[in-house]
Amino acid sequence: MIETHYPLFRKLLEEAKAATLEDMAKTTPDLSAERMADEADIASLDADQTLATKFQTRKAFYLKKVMRALAKLDLGEYGICESCGEEIALNRLKARPIVDLCIDCKEDQEKYENRRKNPNAVSVMDLTPEDL
Repeated sequence: MIETHYPLFRKLLEEAKAATLEDMAKTTPDLSAERMADEADIASLDADQTLATKFQTRKAFYLKKVMRALAKLDLGEYGICESCGEEIALNRLKARPIVDLCIDCKEDQEKYENRRKNPNAVSVMDLTPEDL
């Protein structure tokens, strides 16, 4: 079923790729050392460069996910959950075309990550009606 929507997803992913590359080109941080006498200016420039670098890193990570999704389209593997092998819901793919996990596997992954971060925490998602 997902295969019939491949042209739509290719268009969405190609647009995301182009927009991300354009955005990355516009916001490349200027890491040149400027001579400034004021320590506040130097600190401000350093903070701006750190923030710009952080944004560039996030954009590069997103671009990598877009490229991976495009490669999966080429291989005919797009829309298949990498964890359970089931089809990812069409609405989920439309909302976020770069996803590689179905909603159930993503929730399981998030539960696992949350437990690793805070082993004593109780998630609302873990509660049963009897717990309430």
